[in-house]
Order: sequence, then structure tokens, then C-alpha cells
Amino acid sequence: MNKNKCYFISINSIFELTGGGIYARTILNALKYKYSEIVVINKKIELTNESKKEYNGFIVQLEKTKIADIVSRIFISPSFLFFYITSIIAEIKKNRGECVDLFFHNSRLGIVALILKLLFNVRVFFFIDNNESNLSKQQAVLANGFFEKIFRYYDYILIKISECFVKKISSHLFFITKNDANAFKLNADVKYSIIPVCVDDLYEKEIINRKPACLFTASFTFSPNVLALKRLLKLAEYYPTIDFIVAGRGLSKYIYLNNLKNVKFICSPSEQYMRELFKTCKGYITLVEDGSGMKTKIAEALSAGMYIYSSWHSAIGYEAVIDSGCIYVYKDMITDFNTWYSNLSEYDPYLSIKAYRNNYTYSHAGDILNAACR
Repeated sequence: MNKNKCYFISINSIFELTGGGIYARTILNALKYKYSEIVVINKKIELTNESKKEYNGFIVQLEKTKIADIVSRIFISPSFLFFYITSIIAEIKKNRGECVDLFFHNSRLGIVALILKLLFNVRVFFFIDNNESNLSKQQAVLANGFFEKIFRYYDYILIKISECFVKKISSHLFFITKNDANAFKLNADVKYSIIPVCVDDLYEKEIINRKPACLFTASFTFSPNVLALKRLLKLAEYYPTIDFIVAGRGLSKYIYLNNLKNVKFICSPSEQYMRELFKTCKGYITLVEDGSGMKTKIAEALSAGMYIYSSWHSAIGYEAVIDSGCIYVYKDMITDFNTWYSNLSEYDPYLSIKAYRNNYTYSHAGDILNAACR
């Protein structure tokens, strides 16, 4: 039996630029510190040549479709991956006797994990980066149409069922933040660890003339990020001499909101362009005050040596580094900004780099995983 082989199953893609995709890469890179062979089963997306270079291991891509979503929910699974359960079983069966561990990303996969555990009698581990049941309930409350509301509440019930199985069958649970672990309401006998989002080191010493601009990046398909965008525009209007840059997916829908000369919108930038923004701006700003927070973006900003201006909600999960001086958590968004910005030009980027390298590297995640999965 090859004890150095595992399967990693995610509802996201390891190539996505979303928060879920970034955490999927965190998991994959942590697994590499323990396993010599990893089979990835994840959501299908169109791959770029750059993406193909990043990962040359064995990967099974499964398409997320409306049919897959509907059929899965008929069989009480809140994830489209259940639609492909026979294909997943066949894939694992090909390597029967070699795989000893199954790793799942997202609590929606409880039913899928239960079936595979019963069939193959292997250890099951879960990574949880969102309180899915809480988010689903919020969506149900905010739903407009009658049928949409019914669907959202049905989805919420399925997720609660899935989470019950996750707690029951997991050998160990991994959460992105302590806050997420607390929200899961675990029994005292359930073993868990915290693996925060980890990212590549973006800092480049040769970049010495960074723009004194304030960067905000997010996916603007989520309403909490849109609300944060509106707060940023209000802030930018109050400080007309300071440059702000906003970049992310879905931003084009909100171009009409911006009539300010000191705010630049960059809609759906490429991964390379996004990296350049992190490398060339001095300040990172996040005004998200509800939803799932900014669990991934702040780590990216730290890795690039940026000074961060953050709401309390955005800083959830970064408690370990708040006192290090690299994150300014404001009490009053407008008045505190002046204090933060006045220190931006003299900010030592190494404060952020040190915080990143001590807490948010792949090797750090690998150490935590190794200790938990003996």
C-alpha cells in the first residue's frame, strides 16, 4: 500500500482566482509536504497555459452544470459533485489499495464523503473555509422570488445535514480561521486545527518606487464586497488627493457608481496583472463589514509587503498578526484613514513580510497538516 498517496476533492478549482480557489491551492500545497502523489478532483474551468505550468499532477475536472446541481440536490447532496459520484468511485477504485486518505474541501461534501468512506474504509479529512449553512441561510432570507426562497431554504437544510456527517465521519477537521471553527459548534471530542490561507511570496526587493495608491481587490459578484466598494467611494470622495485602485471580477457591473477622478476601476484583471497591482501599490484597503470577510486577500497583501487598512470584520482570522503593526484596524473609517495614510510613505514592508512568512506560507500549512494526520 502506498501510504504517500491521497485524493483531494474540492467544489472549487485549484486554478480559480477566487477565495475558494486560493484556499484550494493552500490545501494542495500543504498536502505536498506529506504525500508524494496527490490526485485532484475538482470543478472544471478553462485552463490557461500559465495554469497548466503551475500544476502537472493528475487532475480530474468535473463540470458544474444546472443538471448536476439539480440531480445532486434530489439525492440530498448540496454539491454538484454528487452527480459524478460513480465517476469518483471508479477513479478511486482504479487505485484501490493505494489510497489511504481522502481530503475534502468544503462542508457541502458530507454525503459524498460518507459514501466513499463506507465503500473504501479510508480516513476522511475536511477543510472548511466558510460557514456554508450560515451563508445559505442569509441567501434564503434575502431571496426575492417565492421559488428562489424555497430553493435556498432547501439548500440550507441539505447543508445542515451534510455538516452533521462532516462532524461524524472526519478523522480531523481543518478550519481557515478560529472564528469558523467556533461557528461549526463542535463537540469537545472532535479534533481540529487551524490552517489559514497561504499564498505565494509576492515581495520583490527591487521594487522600490511603489505607488502610494490604496488597492482594494475582491469578487464583486458578492453583495458584501459591493457594499465595501460603496464605502470606498465614499472614503475616496472625502480624500480627493489620494489615489485608489479597485480591481476584481464582476466590477464592470458597477462602473456607473464611479464618477471620481482619484478612483481607478480595473475589471476582471488577469492573474499576472493582479500580481503586478499587489507588487506596485503600497497600501491595501478592505472595508468589508459583513459576509465571509477577507480571509485570502489580506494574506496576499502581507506577502507583497503592503500596509493594510482594514475593518474589524475583514481582519477576522488575522488576530495573530494584528499587533505586529502591519494591519491598521479602524474604528472610524473616515477619520482613522488620515492617520493610517500619513504613515504609509514611511512604512517598512518587512513588517508585513515577516508576518506573512511566520504565519501564511505553504510550509507552515504543511507543518500543521503533518502534525494532525499522523
